[in-house]
Amino acid sequence: MTIKLISALVQDEATGTIYKSDGIEYDNKLWLVPSWLEVPGKRVSMPARIIRFDNLPHQSLRGSRYPADYLLNGPVPKALLGRETPREIVSGYEYVELPEIEVPESVRPLQKGSKPTGLN
Repeated sequence: MTIKLISALVQDEATGTIYKSDGIEYDNKLWLVPSWLEVPGKRVSMPARIIRFDNLPHQSLRGSRYPADYLLNGPVPKALLGRETPREIVSGYEYVELPEIEVPESVRPLQKGSKPTGLN
């Protein structure tokens, strides 16, 4: 299955701050990737969580002056954007914790010696 890296502008529901988030096109759907787990031994990156957004109000920014591919029109709960697993189910959002998705180093270079990348 082909995975394509994308980016999206996302508003944190708690603070109103707008972030640029990594994302992927996977399984014919668009997903935010707030943070990554690096697996240097396998030369892959794995999303710590994916949050589906093609089923939420959003717009394409491709070809615009903005530094992202998409803009989510509404805020996303902080519980989903953080690194920790949400303590309770966040209704209204489709998300997967530790999905079995491996992104090869040729698609997303490993971030050696860094903390997980993303919104936090």
